[in-house]
Amino acid sequence: MNLKQLEYFLAIVEEGQITAAAQKLHISQPPLSYQIHLLEKELGAKVFVRGSKGITLTESGKQLKQRAEQILSLAELTKNEIGKYQQGKSGTLRIGTVSTSAGLLPNKEMQQLTADYPHIHFEIYEDNTFNILDKLKNGMIELGVVRTPFNNQNIEGKYFNTEPMIAVFSELPQSWSKKETVALADLSEQPLVIYRRFEQLIHATFADQQLHTFISCTCDDGRTAITWAKSGMGIAIVPASIGKMMKVDKANYKTIDYPEWWTKLAIIWLAEAELSPLAKRLTELF
Repeated sequence: MNLKQLEYFLAIVEEGQITAAAQKLHISQPPLSYQIHLLEKELGAKVFVRGSKGITLTESGKQLKQRAEQILSLAELTKNEIGKYQQGKSGTLRIGTVSTSAGLLPNKEMQQLTADYPHIHFEIYEDNTFNILDKLKNGMIELGVVRTPFNNQNIEGKYFNTEPMIAVFSELPQSWSKKETVALADLSEQPLVIYRRFEQLIHATFADQQLHTFISCTCDDGRTAITWAKSGMGIAIVPASIGKMMKVDKANYKTIDYPEWWTKLAIIWLAEAELSPLAKRLTELF
């Protein structure tokens, strides 16, 4: 039994005659009759009887009609789903993101994509950069959104606009009152709240500049750092976009004047990986 035989059978049922069905299908009558013969042989039952006024379905034929309609409908649905998947119009996409990915995901293009193709499903895994890279290598996610710096060995991706780091505080330090930006020397006078993954970089930077530094708190989330800073627990060092996401008032932050700390977001994938059509489609939106 195959889909073509079921299609032939339903055409005969719809037309009521083999001759009319053959004309509709644009085939001659003998091949059509032969396919029905093979179908009946496989089923071990007659599906209709011929009469002077056309065919009449047997009980087996009535049951086959119901099943054939379901099977052909499911086959068409499957064909459409696979076609949409291959075009990146449906499917599930697993993405790992850092908490500081605000402004990149979701974007207007993604919103339009899901509006046009509502059967796209996203699974988002929020984690730190190290774990996102690990998830990529283990196949748990297909794409990652991370912030520089990171180990980019065997990684491909697209990089986005560079942005400065900012210093967020609850009360403006008196020595900063007339400054548009702050330097490392200004930060060395304050207790700092930083990302754990930036700790080594920050210590090394201050050491190179022969400046003292005191880390009052380390955490894994920019939102946590800002919350601590707002509570007066120190000066949070975070990317500017996180300050914007957390709606930090302009009176409560200063841009850090140190280009070596500037950072940017990247959407990444394994260099040797064959991306799914949906993943390819998404990367093309950026």
